[in-house]
Amino acid sequence: MRLLPVLLSFTFILNISGSFAKTSEPPTSSRELKFENNEIKVWKTVIEPGHPFQQIHHPHPIVAIPLKGGDLLWKKPDGTESIQTFKEGEAYWIPEDKIGEFHSVSEVSDKPMEIMVIELKNIGQNTKGEESSLKTKHEEEK
Repeated sequence: MRLLPVLLSFTFILNISGSFAKTSEPPTSSRELKFENNEIKVWKTVIEPGHPFQQIHHPHPIVAIPLKGGDLLWKKPDGTESIQTFKEGEAYWIPEDKIGEFHSVSEVSDKPMEIMVIELKNIGQNTKGEESSLKTKHEEEK
């Protein structure tokens, strides 16, 4: 009879110590497709500090609308780097990448950044590999 309470106590202690030993996985950056048709593709992107997105290529221009703002470090394979601040609730035009050009982005602040990204599928590089004639305001001023 005395063995049963001892076994129950031992089982209880093991369960408690096991719950303390569990650690949660660190957050990682992610993309979740929200909507897609022939015209647009919409996804929610979460960029966690220290967890960059590598090898990104945008064949079409995108509109980025931050739900939670932040500072993104953009890196190109040639070593070019720039930081862009994205303010919550604003809309940002990001032109398509050149054919074969990739970049990476990482959050350089200490908080995750959340962005709704809208890819405009019928603007930009077409199936023949040609680049868009659409210019941003900055490009037109050059």
